[in-house]
Amino acid sequence: MLIRKILKSDIKSCAKVYQEVFNHSLWKESWSYEEAVNRLEYIYKTDGFIGLVAIYENSVLGFVLGNIEPYTKGNAFYLREMCVKTQKQNEGIGNKLIINLHNELKKTKVIISYLITQQNSSASNFYKKNGYIHQAGDGVYEKFFV
Repeated sequence: MLIRKILKSDIKSCAKVYQEVFNHSLWKESWSYEEAVNRLEYIYKTDGFIGLVAIYENSVLGFVLGNIEPYTKGNAFYLREMCVKTQKQNEGIGNKLIINLHNELKKTKVIISYLITQQNSSASNFYKKNGYIHQAGDGVYEKFFV
């Protein structure tokens, strides 16, 4: 397995994985392929982009991506999306991706990485195992306009 920086040419393959993972029963979202491509391309084009992809035999197994943002006394990294093919989860691919991401971030002036995910889920457990802490009192607030 190879882990390397995401290229623009990887976006469509990553979008297929994204659609598969986030339309799964855990997340219960309904991404079309085009919507997934649009989202990942948007993040890719946003300033401060950093993304890594795990590839085996020319097939995308998973990826992690986000953007560096200005923050007090340095920079923050907003981990926007991370996923591993459903049938390849729990094989250590996600751990390798996040470790490689953390190593990339340490090379920059990033002093904190943050993300949003569902509490009490396999995803939150994964992030906790990799050093992320749920900050008591912090929360996500949403307002839908549809």
